[in-house]
Amino acid sequence: MAVWLLLRFTRRYEPPSDSSDTQRQAITTVHFDLDEREIERYWTLSEHDLLRINRRRRDTNRFGFAVQLCLLRFPGWPPRPGDKVPLPLLAYVAQQLEIKADNIEEYFRRQPTRSDHFREILDLYGFRSYNQRAEQELTDWIRVEAHHWNTPTGVFMALLDQMRHRCIVLPAVSQIEHLAWRVYRQVEDEALGELAGMLSALQRSELEDLLLPSIESDDRNLTWLRRSIGSPGAKGMLDLIDRLEFHPRHRVEAGFGERDQPVIAAAAGRPRLPPYPAASQGV
Repeated sequence: MAVWLLLRFTRRYEPPSDSSDTQRQAITTVHFDLDEREIERYWTLSEHDLLRINRRRRDTNRFGFAVQLCLLRFPGWPPRPGDKVPLPLLAYVAQQLEIKADNIEEYFRRQPTRSDHFREILDLYGFRSYNQRAEQELTDWIRVEAHHWNTPTGVFMALLDQMRHRCIVLPAVSQIEHLAWRVYRQVEDEALGELAGMLSALQRSELEDLLLPSIESDDRNLTWLRRSIGSPGAKGMLDLIDRLEFHPRHRVEAGFGERDQPVIAAAAGRPRLPPYPAASQGV
């Protein structure tokens, strides 16, 4: 138990990615910041797309269907009544359809037509709703790939791209955050548990000694190792030398943990994560 506590508390805590409303809004409106090349990359309609779109008789329906399709591709969230779409994106779609970029507000106000088109796009293009099956699929992916990132934020951003790649309609940002942090925490716990289990009896004893509370001011323990060195000077330099000399006696062999599971080595340098709060259903 003491070894586990040491592995936990030798790492700096990082607050959970409980993003503010402003940060979440920035993520869901990332398409407002696309440059010309990115607009062409994400919002270009193929000949196959155009054939399907041109089956609509009215320009408004053709335009609305195309915009819904592009929004589902990037950024990945379906449009909601009142949502604004950047004018450069609307102009680019209208240019491809050879129609005027107007009346889009009227289209999004017509709930039945918009909903029918949304269901049709899901069916035609293989988009999937985020459900329990999709969550398990993404959980398995995170568990395999988590060692590529040093923070849950990296996993979160990669997860957004992976969901787009798998044509999964993005749910609320808070749900994606919760999935990324929950699985990341699980992978980290398993890695640290395996790491602790691989320690020798001598290493365990030495590490447990670091958890003993300080009695004298010069005690060498975890508190001393984590204490800030302070301003540059002779005293700080001597303190640093003491720590450098102390460290090799408690060092784990090079490559420790990499032989069996790469994520163990990655977890050793990550900040310890606090429990993530339950996901909300809003943005």
